Amino acid sequence: MRYELVIFDLDGTTLNTIDDLTDALNIALRTFGMPERTKTEVLSFVGNGIRKMVERAVAAGTDEETADSVCALFRENYGTHCMDKTVPYAGIPELLRELKENGVRTAISSNKDERLVERMCDKLLNGCVDTVVGSGGRYPRKPDPAGTLSILEKWNVPKDRVLYVGDSAVDVKTAENAGLQGVFVSWGFVGKEKLIPLGIPVVDTVNDLRSYILGECGYTVRRAENKDIPAILALLAQVLAVHHRARPDLFKADGAKYTTAQLEELIRDGNRPVFVCCRPDGTVCGHCFTEWMQENETDAKYARRQLYIDDLCVDARERRKGVGETLYGFVRNYAIKEGADDLTLHVWEGNTSAIGFYGRMGMRVRYYCMDEKLKN
Repeated sequence: MRYELVIFDLDGTTLNTIDDLTDALNIALRTFGMPERTKTEVLSFVGNGIRKMVERAVAAGTDEETADSVCALFRENYGTHCMDKTVPYAGIPELLRELKENGVRTAISSNKDERLVERMCDKLLNGCVDTVVGSGGRYPRKPDPAGTLSILEKWNVPKDRVLYVGDSAVDVKTAENAGLQGVFVSWGFVGKEKLIPLGIPVVDTVNDLRSYILGECGYTVRRAENKDIPAILALLAQVLAVHHRARPDLFKADGAKYTTAQLEELIRDGNRPVFVCCRPDGTVCGHCFTEWMQENETDAKYARRQLYIDDLCVDARERRKGVGETLYGFVRNYAIKEGADDLTLHVWEGNTSAIGFYGRMGMRVRYYCMDEKLKN
């Protein structure tokens, strides 16, 4: 099983709440003589809690006391009518039930009032959620990670076995702040066009999300063979292009890290395992070069056996489909099985997408390697 705990956002991820939010907000605005807001406008206001939504919705120049009154009336109306039109996204209740049947714990982390979240989960999600954390004083609002991390503490699940599922930039930041792997849904309040530029895994359907969580993406990982060399060379060219963009002073635009002969030698080298990830049809769509390293014990340091990741690449056409996570997870499990103390790697400073990815996988910065250009 890929994950032991999955933490979901509520609005825009598991429940489509926008109609009830819009209706309750417009009742409050209308009562105070303010222009009503369209559903599209309300979509741009949500994500940071009710108070922030109201601040964004009230007329320009509204004083704080009036905004407080609008907020209070919204809370009153929404508390009564929060489930008039709200429904789960198609397939979500079934997914939660399947996760439960497979022994995966589920939780909701929301900026909504916690009592309200509990009511909505009980009625609309069939009681299939194990834990609910919302606003109300116990924890700061997301993207502060405190509430989300409290769920891990409750169930005693390590971070590398937890997945955060959301639909907005607030959710992306929450997962990042909590040090959790995240996957984000395109059907929510933000939309795919705003999520893709963030360089994060995005799924388009509940079935895709199911496969991502249960590790059934259809990709397989194995040791590389000589027949994989042409595909590996093509992937290495993609890696070099990224490095050249980040550091054109160091990396050539038309160079090559390995020749065919060098790759054949690497594939035979038991101390430098090379792994490939394949599509269901067998086509190679990712690789991972590794090397076993040994830090010997000294008077100041303990001995450590490390599996060093020299290079991990996913074909650009297969990104955001869980390939990188599948490949990394396989290599991590291999390292554990072979008795490694650490899994390590180096990342170039300009490769922000890789830095974010490895952070979501659970890696942390050990040290900084710095340089100063003395020649142009």
